[in-house]
Order: sequence, then structure tokens, then C-alpha cells
Amino acid sequence: MQKIKLFLMTVAACVLVTWLSVEGWAFKQFLTQPISSQTDAQVVSIPKGATSRKVAHLLYEAKMVRHPEWLVWVLKWRGQAEQVKAGEIEIHPNWTLDELIDALIQGKTVT
Repeated sequence: MQKIKLFLMTVAACVLVTWLSVEGWAFKQFLTQPISSQTDAQVVSIPKGATSRKVAHLLYEAKMVRHPEWLVWVLKWRGQAEQVKAGEIEIHPNWTLDELIDALIQGKTVT
């Protein structure tokens, strides 16, 4: 019985380490790769008073970010979650996450 418990704990630990490795790699890709695989820029309307979570989901629906919850985490970690500006912003799929966040914070609206 003790051997079975040890075996199951070892398997669980291996699964956990594998899952964390895959998620870590995906998060690194999220931070460093272009934000989207789309080919064309899109204008996304950010409503006044929208939370960072709402903005992230708007960008996800527009297929401009793959992981909206990660965008929220990064904004919160940087202390920028409350700094997203309202307006119509042209989002380019080849931007990095930093460029996207800069555009959201600066409120670079379409003219």
C-alpha cells in the first residue's frame, strides 16, 4: 500500500511539473511574441470606465490576444490595470505585448 501511494505521488508530481513547464513556456511566448496571428489591424472600441478584464475580453473577442487573463495579470503586476484609456484604438497584430499595453495606456485613438 505504501508503494502505491509513493508511485501515485510521483506520477502526480511529474504531471504537475510537466504542466507548469508547458504553461511557463506558453506565458513566455505570450510576453515575447506578436500578440495575434491575424494579418490585419483592427479598431477596437474601449468603452469609458471599462475594467482591464473587460478590455482584455474585448481584445480576445477581436482575436487580438490569445490569453485575456494573462493580459489582466500583466497589467495588474505592472500597476497599470487602472490606467487603460477609453476610445477607439487601432490594434496591430504584429505588436508585442509591451506595444499593446503602451497603446492602451496612452489611449492612442484613431483619428
